Amino acid sequence: MKKHITFKGMSAVPTDHEAHEGDCALLVNLIHEDEALRPIGMMMVPREEHLDDHTLCFIHQTAQYKHLISSATRVLGNEVDSVGTLEEECYYWMDIETGETPHLLLSGVHANGFASMGDTLCISTDTEILYALWQPQDDSYVIVQHEDLLYELTLTQDMQTRVEVSQPLTTTLTHYLDAPDTALTSRNNLPAQVFPGFYDTADAVATGASMVAAQMEVLLDQEVSRRGLGCMKHIVFGMAALRLKDGSTMMHSNLFALWPSDLTTTLSADRENETLRMTAYLHRHTITVRFRKADSSAPQLIDGIEIYLSRPINFLDMHKATAHTTNGTGQTTTLTFGHLDRQAVAATLKKMALHHALTIGLSELGTPILLPIPADSQATDLQDLRRTTQGA
Repeated sequence: MKKHITFKGMSAVPTDHEAHEGDCALLVNLIHEDEALRPIGMMMVPREEHLDDHTLCFIHQTAQYKHLISSATRVLGNEVDSVGTLEEECYYWMDIETGETPHLLLSGVHANGFASMGDTLCISTDTEILYALWQPQDDSYVIVQHEDLLYELTLTQDMQTRVEVSQPLTTTLTHYLDAPDTALTSRNNLPAQVFPGFYDTADAVATGASMVAAQMEVLLDQEVSRRGLGCMKHIVFGMAALRLKDGSTMMHSNLFALWPSDLTTTLSADRENETLRMTAYLHRHTITVRFRKADSSAPQLIDGIEIYLSRPINFLDMHKATAHTTNGTGQTTTLTFGHLDRQAVAATLKKMALHHALTIGLSELGTPILLPIPADSQATDLQDLRRTTQGA
């Protein structure tokens, strides 16, 4: 197959179509200047050192700067081992705008690869991963080891309260209660709002049981609001991440879960007093973050720890009652709900969204911090949490 390729310039971009000029030339230590390719000048080295030719390894580029990362071999001295002169592999950086003498970035290790994440340069060596953070105020990089960034989360249940919510057993509620498995003739917005994803499956039509459960859940939400900051119902999932000084995030934790001691499964009706009741367990949690190394150099690289939380998730099957109890006259007195099946749970988790809940500052490390329910903000895309571009 023949293919016509229009050549428009040199590029390091992996495409055979037109691209910006220059990057490909940089890979062979040349720069486009005055309409000609000229040497970058990588042989400008400190007088007290003897270096072999530099080899360009990586271009660390952001909107503010473009640094050339190169490797070279440095002679340590006149001592000779069984092979020959003692040498050391070194890595240097140089600002392409100023063309200054290359500055030492790393020595004594072999870098298998480089990657950039905003102002942070990630270096994969034979034994570990290193992070080099660009410090514009010091005009230099700060090296942080991967183990310095390892942190631990401690979650503690701060409050566990059993609450009961109730409301008068109206004529409408009585009708729903006495016909819990009967599908309503039309869809109802209340279950859809209270139980997200309610209409995503085939049994989309609300039932008497789902209407009763939705109205009682609204009362539970009011009780949660009344108890204030940090009070949760049902199950909440969360994730932590380190926020770098350039605004990006890294070192994301595994998902953690905040559980009540029990899930509400039963609604009871007091026919004599015409009252409908539901029992629930409200909970509240604190989180404590510590770096594993007491003398960690991570504060040079990060600004704080971001905590993301989901909305409370109810894993009870509120579509219909799995069982109901009647009294001697055939009136319903209790409704019992089962749990979602595995497929429904998987679908719920797949649609789960995380919202930014709080930022833990470096001065708050080691201190228990109350976990709040996230405000009504835009959900954080899980893919966005792994962004590699600079800034938020």
